[in-house]
Amino acid sequence: NGMVTPWCNITPMLYPGLKVGARPRFTAMWKYGAVMPRLKATFEFATAPSEADVVKRLDIDYEPGTLFLVLPTDLASPENLSRFVVDRELAEQTGQKADTMVWPTVGRLPTRFPFFTSISDWESTMDRKIYARERKTLEYFGFMNFQLDSIRAGLWNAVKNGSMFEPDLALMESRSATNAASFLDSGRAVSNIVYCKLMDEPNAVRLSTLVQDPAGIRAFRNFMQAEGLTPAELGVADWSQVRPVGDEEREQYPALFYYSQRFRTQGFGSFMADQTRAVAKGYGRAIPCFGNFGDVAVYRGNMYSGAVDYFLLMENPGVNALWSECGANLAVSAQCANYNMDLQRGAVRDRPDVQLGHYLINYGRPAWEVKCKAVGHVARGARVLVDYAYGPTWASYEGGPPWKTSTWYARPEKWYAVAELSRELGAVEDWLLSAQTLPAKVAILYSSASDIWTTAPNKASDNAFGFDRMFTWLALTHAQIPVDILSERHVADGALDDYRVCYLSGPNLTQAAARQLEQWVSKGGVLHLSAAAGERDEFNRPSNLLDSLLPATRSPDQVLDRFKYHSAGLWVVQPKGQVRSGDDPSDTADVLCHRQNLTPRPGAEVLAHFDDDTAAIVRGTYGRGAVYCAGFLPGLSYARPATVSRRAIEATKREIEKSVDGANDAETEEAAADAMEQIKGETTLASRSRGAWEFPTGPRAMLLAPVDPTVVEPPIRCNTPLVDAVAMTCPQGLLVSLANWTLTPLTNLVLEVRVPGVVTGVESVHCGALPFQISEGCISVTLPLESTDFIKIHF
Repeated sequence: NGMVTPWCNITPMLYPGLKVGARPRFTAMWKYGAVMPRLKATFEFATAPSEADVVKRLDIDYEPGTLFLVLPTDLASPENLSRFVVDRELAEQTGQKADTMVWPTVGRLPTRFPFFTSISDWESTMDRKIYARERKTLEYFGFMNFQLDSIRAGLWNAVKNGSMFEPDLALMESRSATNAASFLDSGRAVSNIVYCKLMDEPNAVRLSTLVQDPAGIRAFRNFMQAEGLTPAELGVADWSQVRPVGDEEREQYPALFYYSQRFRTQGFGSFMADQTRAVAKGYGRAIPCFGNFGDVAVYRGNMYSGAVDYFLLMENPGVNALWSECGANLAVSAQCANYNMDLQRGAVRDRPDVQLGHYLINYGRPAWEVKCKAVGHVARGARVLVDYAYGPTWASYEGGPPWKTSTWYARPEKWYAVAELSRELGAVEDWLLSAQTLPAKVAILYSSASDIWTTAPNKASDNAFGFDRMFTWLALTHAQIPVDILSERHVADGALDDYRVCYLSGPNLTQAAARQLEQWVSKGGVLHLSAAAGERDEFNRPSNLLDSLLPATRSPDQVLDRFKYHSAGLWVVQPKGQVRSGDDPSDTADVLCHRQNLTPRPGAEVLAHFDDDTAAIVRGTYGRGAVYCAGFLPGLSYARPATVSRRAIEATKREIEKSVDGANDAETEEAAADAMEQIKGETTLASRSRGAWEFPTGPRAMLLAPVDPTVVEPPIRCNTPLVDAVAMTCPQGLLVSLANWTLTPLTNLVLEVRVPGVVTGVESVHCGALPFQISEGCISVTLPLESTDFIKIHF
């Protein structure tokens, strides 16, 4: 305007470790953060400072004034020069692929179910022509980004003295009011906001930080008083000695250590609730607000490795949403991401007001796996999904340049599956939005006390018990047995009265939960205990509260290996013996990490033996109930063979590829080609998931023994293990989700579903109307299943 000289902000963003170039962003500005409405300029790129060495010339006319480039570091190479593109070129190239692609015709695009995708540098900074092209491309997939809205709070650092225990409430409210005003000025409607993201992958404060934080120490002491605890109960003389303690004092002050660990979640929950209230005040209505938790509960099998206990967090009424990620990084199976979802569902069992959502990690994951995870999430209560991450590639910091990126914008081979998933959700959204997962009759008692005492930054840490719990869930789920996960507080409050079978893993259990568990068994419950389960209380003291109901006396737990790694690394643990439950060679299980010798009591039944012929699983009665006591960790026995099998396939493939690379004659090449052909089926399955699929029948049968059909009549029976089939009740009837974790297309999947009403029709999203037979309140249908599907059972 003749008064201010515009300037160009040049921001190169290198791709660390790849050494393939940069993604410069040229932005014409009046001042920092204020993008000019137009950028009209010529850029010349040369290999040396002379006209003769110019290799690319760009005549740019963009509105607003931001240009993105993908710029290889060496422009002398013809290959690199061909990779030098600007955002408009990439948008057009991608759009042409989308325009000519044959898209799925199954189902319909969603109009209500909030299925979003993560988009980088979208409307605010993108040239108008590029925006129009990119929006057209994105709309093929069926995401709801343009119909619904989401926000970020930006309040995570509104604290005093760097402590979350001193939240700056005034700053939170003023910042939220400013954000809301900006939101309204953009022309968007508050009524369209589905969720607010408070923080990404947050953890609670570290113990080492908490013990030195004056505000945290005061808050801890106040909280202990509010809980009605006394200094004597905490193991100290008076209130002046009540303070958080770290790992180095855990043995000296066990009660203080236990409550210090729990207080990390409680303090974090208060901080989230403060932010949630500030957002509601700024925007004029309550908005679901969450911290996007990483899936530590899957990665380590222990929520306290990430310092956030879902069950404890959701006891705070000010927290109104619970979200996580589903990376399932280095998990035995990506299906364990659904275990994380079941944990969240368990945490909000008494909170119908809470929104459950999930980030659907897509990049770097096979499409088959992504679809199965997504369907498993919504079946277990997720009512918002955010696919991560779409791109566009030229605007995203994720993963690198277009020829080597993790954003799936640059991966057309994944497009069809993503679009199919959205259409499957759209086909059942009217049912799904009001659906409730059917209550189970089998429960897993989640011992947070065990999590607290088995995680530590030293040699005492042991993930084996947490993984035993998670893989017990996996074995039950593979057999289509519905499972609810209950906390110790739930059990202490009598929640087990609605269940017939309960599984407990882990050495610690609160005294209140143990007492209630004993009463529940005496009234007719069936309890399964793995090695050392429930032997110690919440303060890590020996506990005899479960001794009276045990069918065997248990010797001290033998620690064979402390497992400190991710679950896909189970293959490194060497078996220290075997358990056999029958004469068939398949009726065996490995002894891993822990072993406990059992001496059966009179009248007890030995169901399985160690290889030294001593009892490994003992069953006995107690009152009107029954107890199964295992002297090993059967969940680990179920998972490890699958990791070994997957690893063997990958090793074989690498060896064959190595022989091909080193071949110097036709005979060697032909032999390698024949070998590769022999494992073609296995490598195809391996390309559909990063996890395993060959799970053994023997350990699964041992784990499922308490779930006798005379005890628990499952709502769904299936002729194929590893198909995740979940029934949801809706006003219209029953909705059944199907996710095929066998990784093999099935031609004749037979489902039997118990129905509480008169069935007027059955239809599949992929197959349409299905013929069905009905007998004694159970319908039977047969259908093909590739990766995922939904079945509507109309009443």
